Amino acid sequence: KTMKAKYLVTAQELLSDGNIEESLSLLKENISDFDIKSKILQLEMRANSLQDKIVTGIIDDNDAMLEKNRISNSILLIISNLADPSSKIANQVQKPSENKSSFKNLIILLLSVVVLGLLGYFAAQKLGLIGQEDPCKNIICENNGKCDNGKCLCPKGFTGENCEKKVEERPTAPHRPKPTTRPVKIELMNQASRARWETSTVDKNSNALPGTFSRISFNGSDSDNRGFVTIKNAVLEDGSNNRILHTHPKWSKNGAIKGFFPIIDKLPDNAKFTAQVGFIKPAGTPKTDGARFMVYLHTFKNGKENWKPIIDMYKKYTESLNTITADLSKYSGQKIYLELRVDAGEDSGQDWAAWVNPIITGTEKIN
Repeated sequence: KTMKAKYLVTAQELLSDGNIEESLSLLKENISDFDIKSKILQLEMRANSLQDKIVTGIIDDNDAMLEKNRISNSILLIISNLADPSSKIANQVQKPSENKSSFKNLIILLLSVVVLGLLGYFAAQKLGLIGQEDPCKNIICENNGKCDNGKCLCPKGFTGENCEKKVEERPTAPHRPKPTTRPVKIELMNQASRARWETSTVDKNSNALPGTFSRISFNGSDSDNRGFVTIKNAVLEDGSNNRILHTHPKWSKNGAIKGFFPIIDKLPDNAKFTAQVGFIKPAGTPKTDGARFMVYLHTFKNGKENWKPIIDMYKKYTESLNTITADLSKYSGQKIYLELRVDAGEDSGQDWAAWVNPIITGTEKIN
């Protein structure tokens, strides 16, 4: 009994000092009863789990303290059951727990009284029961308005400090459904520097003659007799000043120039090509005998490329620009690219061909 009393007292003292693990270890070493030892092992697992949660920060301080108290109380209960109730050790084990529990309950009771008192005070103050005059006492709200904390809350259709003003109703705008598509514009002028430009002399079928083909650079010299292409501002034959794509064919009879523009992976819906074409206005009498403006559409099918002219127009110097258009809607959704081309004809002199705002327009669905 003396040995039993000694280890139980020591276990209780360790627990009082906050050494839960050491208290459990001492009990486990001295107890042979299987059921009690199982409970001690369970408490030891809870204590270890609690310590892990505290170290990793997954439990806050309040919850950790509550769990620690629960484990301590369970250990005290085991110690009390092991102690002989008629001996001094039972009193030694049980008395501290009772004192602590009573003190804790007293503190909780006092805190509850204080909190409830403060809540009651603030509630009474908010309701105007303590030291406050009714702020709505002298407020008159018209047109079924209601006073709240000294201010009128007006019903729909009325406004003003006392709801005395009627709100003028304005006709509501008709409902407009949200658009399902948005416009798309592909400006070929912005892609001209990335196009592949070629010049040659062509036969009557517009095919390049052998030995006449040249690959030229964008923004080349306007004195290059192979032909040239650039973007510039110029006064045109109709007197307008425009930013143009300036293409001059090879300086020869039946000279030609053509540009292959970047591939469009998916042509937009309702696609259409438009542009204005003409000539730059010379300083003196115009000497051009006209030129042939062409647009070719290149498509792909079964791994094979196909092309065909969609615009073919011969234009002379008329002091006016011509508008050219081509409907591409049946190719919507397909992979395509365009080829812009100018053929000189019998004489290439002053064939300063101008493309004004060549674009593809269309629409695409809004997701």
